[in-house]
Amino acid sequence: MRRSLTAVVAALFVLLLALPVSGARFTDTTTNAGNTFAFGAPQPIRVTTYRVNFTDDYYTLRLNYELAENYFVLLRGSADVSGEVDADGEPIIIEPSAAADYVRVVGDPFGDPGGFTESNQLELGRFSDDGVWWGQVTVVESLDRHDTAGFRLLKAHKASVGGDRWSVSGSWTEEGQVALYGGSMGGGMTVNDPDHANGWARIWPEGGYIELDRAASNSPANFTIYEVEWGSEWTIQHVRVKGNAGGAGVDTPNEYDTAKLSTAVVRERTFVLAYGTTSDSAPGTGWEGQIYTLGNGHPINGEPNKAGDEAKSVAVSSEYRVKRDVEVYVHTHPRLRVDHRFDPHSSIPADTGSGSITVDSPLAGETYGVGTTGTLRFSILSNSSSGSDVTGSQPIIWSRHTQPTTVSWARHDITNAGASWLQSIDFGEIWR
Repeated sequence: MRRSLTAVVAALFVLLLALPVSGARFTDTTTNAGNTFAFGAPQPIRVTTYRVNFTDDYYTLRLNYELAENYFVLLRGSADVSGEVDADGEPIIIEPSAAADYVRVVGDPFGDPGGFTESNQLELGRFSDDGVWWGQVTVVESLDRHDTAGFRLLKAHKASVGGDRWSVSGSWTEEGQVALYGGSMGGGMTVNDPDHANGWARIWPEGGYIELDRAASNSPANFTIYEVEWGSEWTIQHVRVKGNAGGAGVDTPNEYDTAKLSTAVVRERTFVLAYGTTSDSAPGTGWEGQIYTLGNGHPINGEPNKAGDEAKSVAVSSEYRVKRDVEVYVHTHPRLRVDHRFDPHSSIPADTGSGSITVDSPLAGETYGVGTTGTLRFSILSNSSSGSDVTGSQPIIWSRHTQPTTVSWARHDITNAGASWLQSIDFGEIWR
């Protein structure tokens, strides 16, 4: 069993999960909690995205709710300037460093993957406290019907990786229903090294084991990996993509490496997440500059983004040709709604630190505040970078819904332009 006596205590909070926590840090949200009851059935999935910034090497994130036992986290962000100025009054820029940029979840109310926190808290950690870390933390929780419309968190792993490979036994009953969320755009990682490539890893389930293959092993790294088994209503597919395709603008299918799905999926019912490695660490060729989507890589040329269209493959690319090895997790549900948007370089232009992308309206109520968005949608933004020199955090962008038809994004390094594939994922009708 995953939980100790702490799990029993945590379970006492189940009846309160749909209520805001008294004294929660963010109190400026609008009305409508989102996870209301309909036809006698509670919404099985709740999603809350928090805008986070902190200066130390550890940070306690106070949540709007008591954390459900079955949850996972998707986080993304990087470190800002030091806040200091030189003799001429110019800002002193922190050199890109994985030790400051990369953050992971180090504790929750259940003692996973390490420390205990209060019932409405998550503990985040990084190796270096250089600069101010800014980013997004998305908490996805299964509140009900875990074995059908929701999911079960089997374990939150701390993977202490010294070399290029790491492996541990999985806890699932059906490997085909498992998804792993670790590293960048997952539970996060910490690296005691300036080289970001030490934090890039392909993570996949195979033969009863969780496997991790790292891009570089110059320094040890710690990964937080959520081992999640989705309910029977979900179709989960794992697809490995290898190759070296690429091209400026990533806007034609021949610039994408593709891999065929075992089962074709309806695009608007499906979202994807990817974890992988590349053989080069420049912004345009490193893992943070990889862009991924369903289909052949572009909404024109055969697989447009409209209701009912099927996708038979997944696609990964970057602005430059580079050797890549990627694990793509494909999540499909018959009542899920996903808005897929490709935006060219004009959506993330050089010299711009923030912007927005227009998406479809939510299916159900949603709250917007200065620091949070909830409770039935979240966004996934993968983006390319036109940068060809200087390693580091240049392509790292984070995003969240800030209005019914708006996903806002932000980044620190504004040197290079980039194209993006955005997914706006809406659980608003899963309860039916």
